[in-house]
Amino acid sequence: MTGPTPATRSLSVPEGVDGMRLDHFLSRWFRDLSRTQLARGIRSGLVSLDGRVLRAGTRVRVGMVLEIGIPGIAPESGPPPFPEVLYDHGGLVVLDKPAGMLCHPTGTAFAWAVIGLAKERWPEAELVHRLDRDTSGCLALTTDPALNAQLKTAIAEGRTRKVYQALCRGTIPWDEQVLDGPIGPADGPIRIQMAVRPDGKDARNRLRRPPRTSTGASPPPPPAR
Repeated sequence: MTGPTPATRSLSVPEGVDGMRLDHFLSRWFRDLSRTQLARGIRSGLVSLDGRVLRAGTRVRVGMVLEIGIPGIAPESGPPPFPEVLYDHGGLVVLDKPAGMLCHPTGTAFAWAVIGLAKERWPEAELVHRLDRDTSGCLALTTDPALNAQLKTAIAEGRTRKVYQALCRGTIPWDEQVLDGPIGPADGPIRIQMAVRPDGKDARNRLRRPPRTSTGASPPPPPAR
């Protein structure tokens, strides 16, 4: 009786490293792991190609798809549930991204992300935009490169709207306010907090406080038009 197959991470060898030793390539690609950790993983048979275990001195070639099971690179748990598909037509897909899920991996450590899960279902999938890890909401992606370019151009040219709903603590003294100054990261410990600052990106934000109900809560905003 055999145990469960260990989880692995697939990595396609990119251009610019053709002919490099496997151990040198992994050390260059995964800088968060020590050379000792990587060497131990290779010796333990945790890097393979088409089912064949590779040695540290194996020369990698562009396009090789390596299967890596080294801890810190491979996933430590199974994939999360796939986000609900809200729309899928004509090459445009809209997902209901939950809070806590990345849109795209950051750094070299493995993390389940929307784009990786989506490519398992739609190999041509590409993100149109992103939402922060802690933000839930509608996330658009495409399975058509031409449509992806069109939508990204529309966003860059300001021909789209994004509507966010946030829970606030305290009392908001105004009903509506427009912020049209440049927006950038705020100084302080909250990573995703933004503020108006001279070196920020051009932006125009309309903030509106929905009327409170008898319980003190605010109803959801009307749909964007």
